[in-house]
Amino acid sequence: MTPSVQSSPELPPLPAIKSGTTLRQIFTHRSLARRSKRAFEDSPNDPSPDNEHAVLYGLHERLVVQVAQADKVKGSPNAQAEVFKAYVGGLYREQGLDTVSKWLCSFLQVYAQDAYENIRREHLLPPVQTPAPQALSSDQ
Repeated sequence: MTPSVQSSPELPPLPAIKSGTTLRQIFTHRSLARRSKRAFEDSPNDPSPDNEHAVLYGLHERLVVQVAQADKVKGSPNAQAEVFKAYVGGLYREQGLDTVSKWLCSFLQVYAQDAYENIRREHLLPPVQTPAPQALSSDQ
């Protein structure tokens, strides 16, 4: 379950991409690049709603689109999902698997923790208490 934008947990920072070429490839909508629509669409049964991730990071606002289509495209869940996946691909191309892996691990940890807490609530279990740090004794 993906949190809504309004109740989203704190996500790790999005790693920066420095290459202008890579950024243009990521944020240029297919309407300007004349790319096939089918190459970027998710299966109708895809369980991973990538569009919410793009919105949480504001990636959809950075899309470069035809002016006449700006509102429609930037509000489209398909376009939002495409730009999130394109960003991950661009990050991989520019900085490699190690950077992508580190970021995705911290990114997914947020969702794993949220899912764990939801399951505990559904089963009427108390929230997990984080132990307070213990002060060092002066006797040692």
